Amino acid sequence: MNEIIHKTEDFAFEFAPSSEKVISKGVLTTIKGETRVDAEVDLRKPQKQNEYIDYARELFPEAFADELGLKRALNELAGVVSDEARIREAKRLADEDEGDAGAHEADEDLDDDVLALVRSETILEDYVEDMARVHEVAGDRKYMKLITLGAISAQLAPLPTGTTLGTNVILTADSGRGKNFLCDAVAAGLPPEWVYAFESASAKAFYYKATANPECFRHTWAYPNEAEATDMLVETLRPLLSGGKATHDTVDSDGDGPNEARSLTVEGPITVVIPTIRNKLDGQLQTRMLVVDVADYTGPRARSHRGFQPHTMGKPRRGRSRLDPRELALGAENTCGRAACGTSGRRCRVQAYCQHSPRGADLAQLL
Repeated sequence: MNEIIHKTEDFAFEFAPSSEKVISKGVLTTIKGETRVDAEVDLRKPQKQNEYIDYARELFPEAFADELGLKRALNELAGVVSDEARIREAKRLADEDEGDAGAHEADEDLDDDVLALVRSETILEDYVEDMARVHEVAGDRKYMKLITLGAISAQLAPLPTGTTLGTNVILTADSGRGKNFLCDAVAAGLPPEWVYAFESASAKAFYYKATANPECFRHTWAYPNEAEATDMLVETLRPLLSGGKATHDTVDSDGDGPNEARSLTVEGPITVVIPTIRNKLDGQLQTRMLVVDVADYTGPRARSHRGFQPHTMGKPRRGRSRLDPRELALGAENTCGRAACGTSGRRCRVQAYCQHSPRGADLAQLL
């Protein structure tokens, strides 16, 4: 981040904001004559300004004897920093408008069939029905809709405050109910780069994958085979789901020298759908998720579901190709659908600042 330099009659300031999100907080260097003071400060808060002034006067009582003059200079600097924040925000919005225009230009190059899918008011229902037909899913449309909304909400850009808009889901049901099969059916029609499916992971696995490929988890739906696959990832998932980013400080060596401190970062946003037989996960992680109980079959369906058992029951068919061979007959439809997903994702990312993803009970109302 670029430093903000400001000079008054008596003081020279060099201010380095700590982040793009909170530009008023950072390291401030105050120079007067031959004296120089470096310390962290939050220019929005008078109390923090006073603490900075007290620190400067303690170090150099004579140089900073004019307490009131330094206070006025800091207030003036706070105004300059505030103006700079508004300028940067306006520039960011202008860049987004250009990106939006570019997305529309790209849309003009798409086939009419793809545009029709994107603009359809029944795109969710159509997608779920197509995936259910391809994978021979008996019923369970409301659960597939829920999984789909959770998966594609990862494509929404965070708000300017950093708040993520994706919805995360825990699917609970008895063993063999078909939780994984429903997730597999939804994932089959999505672009491969949108989905990260895994069966097991170590505590720092996401950090190492993101170090090798920083784009690995950006706008990604993470789909673990079982809740046990996330037990080691709780400390990573909590900040990643809430703020779209997780950072881990560690010490290691490249083999050519002494150990050095460095930070490993995972950039989201991501969403997670966790199928499990457990009714409780980590307490803090669970507060970030919508818990849905997949009802068991009842009545005539309970007697007839055995006819669908090879497809809807038992362990998910891991390792198979993402598309079922029976989809060959729907190849054109599936290609068109994936292209539509990509188009829709581009729009979400540039328009998310004026749109809101359904969360919690609101998501259930859409089913």
